[in-house]
Amino acid sequence: MSVNSYPQVCIIGCGASGISAALRLRDHVGIKSFTIFERNDGPGGVWLENTYPGAACDVPAQYYSSANTLNPNWSSHYSGRNEIQAYWAKLHSEQGLDKHTRYRLECKSAVWNDATSQWTLTFSNVLNGEIVEFVADIIIAGIGGFSLPNMQTKSLPGIGSFRGPVFHTARWNHAVDLKGKRIGVIGNGCSAAQLVPALSEDPSARVINFVRTPQWYMPRNNEPFSAWTKWCYRNVPFANRLARWKLLLMIDLISPLFHKNGTKLRTKIEKISTAHIKKHGPAKYLDFLIPKFPLGAKRIIYDPGYLDSLSRPNVELVHNTQIGQVTEDGVILKNGEECKLDAIILATGFDTCTFLTSIDIKGRNGADLKQVWDEVGGPEAYYCSLVPKFPNLYMLGGPNSATGHQSVIFFMECQARWCCKVIKHMLQLKASSVEPKPEAEKRFNEWVQKELLDTVWGTEKTDSWYRMPNGKMHTLWPKSALSFYWTMMFPKWADMDFVGARKPNSKTSIVLVWTALVAAVFGGAVYRFGLRV
Repeated sequence: MSVNSYPQVCIIGCGASGISAALRLRDHVGIKSFTIFERNDGPGGVWLENTYPGAACDVPAQYYSSANTLNPNWSSHYSGRNEIQAYWAKLHSEQGLDKHTRYRLECKSAVWNDATSQWTLTFSNVLNGEIVEFVADIIIAGIGGFSLPNMQTKSLPGIGSFRGPVFHTARWNHAVDLKGKRIGVIGNGCSAAQLVPALSEDPSARVINFVRTPQWYMPRNNEPFSAWTKWCYRNVPFANRLARWKLLLMIDLISPLFHKNGTKLRTKIEKISTAHIKKHGPAKYLDFLIPKFPLGAKRIIYDPGYLDSLSRPNVELVHNTQIGQVTEDGVILKNGEECKLDAIILATGFDTCTFLTSIDIKGRNGADLKQVWDEVGGPEAYYCSLVPKFPNLYMLGGPNSATGHQSVIFFMECQARWCCKVIKHMLQLKASSVEPKPEAEKRFNEWVQKELLDTVWGTEKTDSWYRMPNGKMHTLWPKSALSFYWTMMFPKWADMDFVGARKPNSKTSIVLVWTALVAAVFGGAVYRFGLRV
């Protein structure tokens, strides 16, 4: 990268992460030379792709929007897919990002050039396979953990022989008419909990839900916002922002239940969940529906009507045995029972173990990202964002940058702020690249894994997307959302190598010292009361 010009930035993905990264680069760093590459034909990311019936967000909508462009007009507390997608698409358009975005291009590889300190990326046109190259000084990957469906085909022997349609909730086939069909839904996580009630509203369809483990369900208040409330959010200064912060703090108050010493709070909330399950779940399924593992070990589901739908005459829950074989016209269960099906829908979540290794990434001296992560047992990164040997490669939604109960948008925006501070500092130093020191990355991730051992995710070996098959906890932040906000507030420059950086002059050094003093004085207020997020 030339030290005399602004860098060329490649942003991979045009979902919430990519859009937020672009806006922060432009508005807080002053970089306008960025290009967003998106494999779909529009912005929105997971909300463009997930079009299954009943798709919605299980995080309150006010807390699932951009901090800089709050929406005062959400229809209800938990908005549906269409409303969320429209919000992000509108934000993308109104902020003038269309001219920076190239669609229908899927990233296949990224190779670092040590001589030029640049990345060469290759993209494949999803329509015709044409290869497009792009050279960038900086990459910001906004792919996240929910871009690749977890197809679970290995646990479904014979799936290729089934004569009916088979598809994942994240790749919904709208050409398939499910009216009057026998539909097998595999899974009972968040997407299945939304899908089963939606499908079974049609009395002509029969829904057979195949599940392995129970879930903890909590009541969900999805009351619509009144016209008066929306007027206040539009016209009363700070009303919408205060409501957002109230949600952050209220949700963060339950974070202790995920820790070993949170038994009292966890037991209290388990009683609330158990009462909800007993009230809404059919009596014949209650022995299965109430989990035996601690609440929080798997994602808590805010019930969108799933438990009530199990009482419908056209819904059956298969829980006491598993699928042994898929045949041409259905499945054979392990107890020998045969179940005829017309369609199979995989509500099996996402592949959260892959992260960026779906792209062939070669860093400094040819280092392979997949191999680097395989050697340490799974994905990990310095401050969830940078990896040694891979200069100028930033990840939003990277390893250990989420929680099992908070808004991914909040965490992603904290990361975007941190990444842009590092980029800005690199430009101020006129450095050509930056990467974390290996010992700093190791120290950070040892701390993360140690802290996670003190949680229900670390003590319970429950199967969930929080853990890799080898037991490594690669997705979750071990502390509260406010702790993540504070941790990502001030980058530690001594932990990073800035290649080609000039030494700061005395004036710059004085500024840095004063900045540190101001941060020390006012940092407690930021942490305690929360300024603008």
